[in-house]
Amino acid sequence: EFFNIMKPSGYEEKEIVKNYNQSMLFLHYNIKDYTSDEYLKLVLLSSLLDSEENNLIYKKLRHDNNLIYTYNIRRNVLCGTYDVIVYLEYEDIPTVKKLINEVFESIKVKEFFEECKERTLKAMKYFLLELEDNPSNEAYTEMKYRFSYDVKPKERIEKLKDISYEDIMDLISRMVNTKTMIIKGDKNE
Repeated sequence: EFFNIMKPSGYEEKEIVKNYNQSMLFLHYNIKDYTSDEYLKLVLLSSLLDSEENNLIYKKLRHDNNLIYTYNIRRNVLCGTYDVIVYLEYEDIPTVKKLINEVFESIKVKEFFEECKERTLKAMKYFLLELEDNPSNEAYTEMKYRFSYDVKPKERIEKLKDISYEDIMDLISRMVNTKTMIIKGDKNE
């Protein structure tokens, strides 16, 4: 499977009931032996799965199977964590977990990985051109890239281009699900 499904020591799984209309599934992954110099690999992996150009998780869960209301992906590039949060009907949780894993597995196919990477880099290039053409964005962009953990846009694209399929597969092989939380909405029973 995409993520190491072996439960590490310290694995936590919780389910709580709230007076909500929908339920929430929260999957938290840590990358073993992650170093902060790998942050662009995590940025690329997240973009492959979640960017507007690919949006693999949303397409699979919402468009193809109509199982979720919405979702959110969060990554922390400083400490190497990746979260998938989906809002759904409680009874759909097992199916959604299976489909999320299918999405993750799909990125292991090298040809598909390269197609997604190409779309992501092309979109980033267009975004950069838009920023460069709009002087009013200059101050915001400079502040964002100077004070966040990142490189300047042109450098970032070049560095992302250099990330290989093997680099991403290595990152994936070290991802471990460490927490699962389910909030069961009891209003919609």
